[in-house]
Amino acid sequence: MDLLKRLTGHERIIHLEDSHLDHDKKRLYLVMELGETDLNQLLNRQAGKPISFRFIKHIWEQMLEAVHAVHEEGIIHTDLKPANFVLVQGAVKIIDFGIAKAIPADTTNISRENQIGTANYMSPEALSLQVISSDDGSEEKRVKMGRATDVWALGCILYQMVYGRTPFSTLETSLKICTIKDPKHYIDYPESVTPVSMKINKNGERIKEIEEGSKVIVEKEAIETMKACLRFKKDDRASIPQLLNDRFLVGKDGIWFNPEGKEETISMNEKMFHSLINKAWEWKSTKGINATDAQKKRFINGLKESVMNAQ
Repeated sequence: MDLLKRLTGHERIIHLEDSHLDHDKKRLYLVMELGETDLNQLLNRQAGKPISFRFIKHIWEQMLEAVHAVHEEGIIHTDLKPANFVLVQGAVKIIDFGIAKAIPADTTNISRENQIGTANYMSPEALSLQVISSDDGSEEKRVKMGRATDVWALGCILYQMVYGRTPFSTLETSLKICTIKDPKHYIDYPESVTPVSMKINKNGERIKEIEEGSKVIVEKEAIETMKACLRFKKDDRASIPQLLNDRFLVGKDGIWFNPEGKEETISMNEKMFHSLINKAWEWKSTKGINATDAQKKRFINGLKESVMNAQ
C-alpha cells in the first residue's frame, strides 16, 4: 500500500481513494477508482477477431507510460501481466503492486529470496537464482531483477496482443521455465497472423474457427519492438524511453527521433530534414490534434528542442 500511495496522482496509476485496516480481522480494505475492464478481459473478447495495430499501439503506448512512471519512482513491478492493466474511462492504468519492490538507493536492481510472478510473463533472470554477497561477507542465492525485468513482461504482453498468445504459452510449466532460461532458445516472430476463435458446434464440441480474409501482416516495426523487449540478456533489452520513441509508435514514414543518440539513430537527406522542420513548424499546441498528430507530438517536441540547442 505504501508503494501505491507514493504513485497515486499519476494519470497512468490506479488512484487510491481510501484505505482501512481492520486490526481485529487482520484485513486491509482499499477503495480505488473503478475500472470498466482489464486488458486480459479485453484481449479475451478480441480473440478470433482481425488485429488492429492502431488499437495495439494505442494500448501499448499507455502501458509504457504507466510502467515508466513506476520506474521513475524507483519501483519495479515484477508481476506485469494483462490483468494488471485496467481501463478507466478508456485510459490504461496499472494496478496491483502486491509483489512490487522499491529499488535500494544507489542501485539499479532488486533481489528476492524466491521466484515470484506469473510464468508466462517472467524473464530469464526472474527464474534464475544467483549467488549474491551480503554486507557481512556471507553469500546466498537470490533472484536479481531490474527495470529490464518489467520490459521483458511488457514484451510478452505485446506479443500476446499481436499473436493471440504469449511466447511460451504452448509449453507445460516445467518445460516453459526451462525454455525461458535457455539462452539458445529462439522465439518465433511470424510475419503474419490469422486470428483463431473457439466455437461450440451442435454436438457441444469445441472447434477452431477462422474468419475468412482475417489474415494480417505483422508490421515489421512491431516485430523489432518485440525483439528489443525479449532479448535474453537484460542489459541488451531496450529501455522504456527508447520504446516510447521507437519506430513502432512514431510511425512508418521513416521519421524517428532518438533523444539518447543510440546506434539505431537513422540518417536523413536534406529533403527529409526540411519535411521534418515543416511538420514541427505547422504544429501548434493550441489547436486540436488527431490521433496521428498525438503519436508524433513527442517527436516534434524533441526535434524543436534539438533545433533550439543547435542554434
